[in-house]
Order: sequence, then structure tokens, then C-alpha cells
Amino acid sequence: MIDAHQHFWRIGRGDYGWLTPALTPIYRDFAPEDLAPLLARHGIAGTILVQAAPTVAETRFLLDIANATPFVRGVVGWVDFEAARAPDAIAALAADPLLVGLRPMVQDIADDDWLLRPSLISRRSTAFRKLPQQKISRCNPSPHFRSHPPSGTGMGSSRGLAASMKCAWT
Repeated sequence: MIDAHQHFWRIGRGDYGWLTPALTPIYRDFAPEDLAPLLARHGIAGTILVQAAPTVAETRFLLDIANATPFVRGVVGWVDFEAARAPDAIAALAADPLLVGLRPMVQDIADDDWLLRPSLISRRSTAFRKLPQQKISRCNPSPHFRSHPPSGTGMGSSRGLAASMKCAWT
């Protein structure tokens, strides 16, 4: 069995703006040694490590963990999809075979149609198509997504490792 969505973080890295002392139960570092005993106890063979901060630095941090941790089978990371050099950033990250996907932090983007922006669609490159991108939708996606969930735009999971959560149309 594979846990397809889990996080590690080191608070001192400083890029987890959402993680504050008010979240007492999880306001601490989480590392592989915290998870390993639970995986063993429940017969889970591996995990997909998912980013928790919208920074390329955190994606690299997670890839370093994945490369040193046998039970981490892949990483779903983050890049700024709107940056002019996004394809270069993706290609650089994709050089690590443990990068299995990318996800925009759609739940934090006010524009429900953000994924449809021509600037995002026009930047699709070979680097984009090599990776699945995880789409997380708030429960109020645009009417377009309710009637036409993403497919063939690079925002679906071509490898099936990055889960798609579509609360409005599932």
C-alpha cells in the first residue's frame, strides 16, 4: 500500500506561512523518522511526499529528503506556473526522477478560472507534459470546471501519482 499524500516540514526554513503556533498539534518539525514507525505499524510500503509551501526551495528540500529516504517513492512539488521561466524551472526539477508531479496552490488563488489563463496554457512545454500536476479545487470551482473538468491541458494526472480532488464534481 502507498500513502499518496503526506508532508514533511522544517519550521525553521521559514516558508510555511500558513503554519503558525495556533496550529499547536502540528506546529513542529515533521521528518521521516516521525512517520517511519507508523508506516511499519500499518503495513504501508511507501509514500508520495507533497509540498506544503509554495516555493521551489521547498520542492528541492523535499527531493533531498526523498533521495535519502527509501520509503518516499516520489515528490509532488511546486513551481510558479506564471513565471516566464517556469518551463526552465520545471525542467530543472524534472531532472530528479523522484519528482512525480507539480501542484499549484489553487485553494489559495481567488480566481476560480486561474487554471484557464492563456498565459498558463501557452507555456505548456515538453517539461510540463512530462509531469502530472495535482489540481486541488475549492468547493466552488468556476462553472466551466463543473461542466468540463480538466483533461488534456497538462493539469490532469498522466501518471496517476498526483491525486486530483474535485469536490464539486466528484
